Amino acid sequence: MFGLGLGGTAGDSGAQVVAVIEALRNVVITTARSGPPTTVPDTCAGWAEVAEVVGRHLGTGGDPARTWELVPTRRAGDRGLDLPRGAGVQRRRIVFTGNPGVVASGVDPALPDATRVVGHAFPWSVLAVRDSLMVVRDEAAGLFRVVTGARELTNTVTLLHDALWAALPRVAFDADTRVPPRHLRPVLESLADGATDQAAQRQLAMSSRTFNRRTSELLAMLDARSRFQAGVEAARRRWV
Repeated sequence: MFGLGLGGTAGDSGAQVVAVIEALRNVVITTARSGPPTTVPDTCAGWAEVAEVVGRHLGTGGDPARTWELVPTRRAGDRGLDLPRGAGVQRRRIVFTGNPGVVASGVDPALPDATRVVGHAFPWSVLAVRDSLMVVRDEAAGLFRVVTGARELTNTVTLLHDALWAALPRVAFDADTRVPPRHLRPVLESLADGATDQAAQRQLAMSSRTFNRRTSELLAMLDARSRFQAGVEAARRRWV
């Protein structure tokens, strides 16, 4: 669609990154300035209102939803496009530091989100849900645009996000990732034992909602799209 050569070798990965970021800029600029007219709420709303709308939207689906996110490095105390805990959402986030020498500044290592970092600047925060919804925040002006029902637009953003994600290396944060967080270990062990969800919930005395939320959190932490992939990654990390 954008004429990007995404099938190249490692030697031209830098050019690929620049090309994808430029394509993302074009899409976001178009959306922010003259995107589809359906916005909820208006562009002056704060993130608390937007988060409520996004949370309701994500809660309408059956399976855990996934978000594709682009965020600049945040100032201390600025939570940015954070959703309430327990939303049961698999989040994939690319952080733009604006400085090739600053790798993880402003990235909270306690967040279970799958995160990769790029040294380029990006003046917007973007949250997209495939086929349905996109949030754009102009960081300089502090204004939001929430676009719903724009399938082609959101799918373009998620495809470009995937292309950029594939070109970026994983980042090792200061947080200890050699072992899973304590609250996720029982869920991981039950899944590794091959227990069904119902059996694991009974064994752990855990509600279905809590079990599903922690399973989703575990998959996000392992950057896995399925429980099988999560098992492979957990074994690679020697968690099980």
